Amino acid sequence: TDAIPPARAGSTGCQIKSDQGVIVQHLKLGELLIKQGMITEDQLNKAIELQKKERGRIGEILVKMGILSEEDIIAALGAQLKIPHSTHENKLLHPATDQNLDKLISHDFAKTNLVLPISRKGNVLTCAVSDPLDLLMTDNLKMVTGCEINFIIATRKDLIAAIQNFYTIARSQIVNEAIAAEQSEETHNNKTPDPVAAGSNRPGESILKKPQAI
Repeated sequence: TDAIPPARAGSTGCQIKSDQGVIVQHLKLGELLIKQGMITEDQLNKAIELQKKERGRIGEILVKMGILSEEDIIAALGAQLKIPHSTHENKLLHPATDQNLDKLISHDFAKTNLVLPISRKGNVLTCAVSDPLDLLMTDNLKMVTGCEINFIIATRKDLIAAIQNFYTIARSQIVNEAIAAEQSEETHNNKTPDPVAAGSNRPGESILKKPQAI
């Protein structure tokens, strides 16, 4: 697998691998949004000042200020990084239900990191995230799963709802499978013949018929 080189000191961004396996140079989010004409430099500076007071990511601050929506930000990131972004129309937040993805990524990890496993093909895992630029999360995801990661971008709101729905269904399937296995075992036990009850002979009694007295 190709290693992703770190950004050079003083560069305006870092690098990330898209779902096509291409290394894409990207700008910091604020610079990217200015470049795409979505915000002005003055708006970015105000957001940075507010960020110093309230903490949080610059995208979250811009949404809080009412300058952009989450959908605006993920669309911009998707275009720059050349990776898909989820919308209500394309329905990308539909994980495979037959790949044990809930066992590959635990519910706790998914909630904490806002990561939704979507599908796995060989050693490549596709996940939906709200921030594909979070390199620490990406490294942890690789360590936990042992897979190379492809990203889909989604809003935090949509991810939270999709994660809850996916793991609720997965838990229900586990419970249903356990109940079905228990019922199957009970049925099997009920069908097993009792060697004593099955015949008229008591234990140790010969099954040969005794000759009738003449």
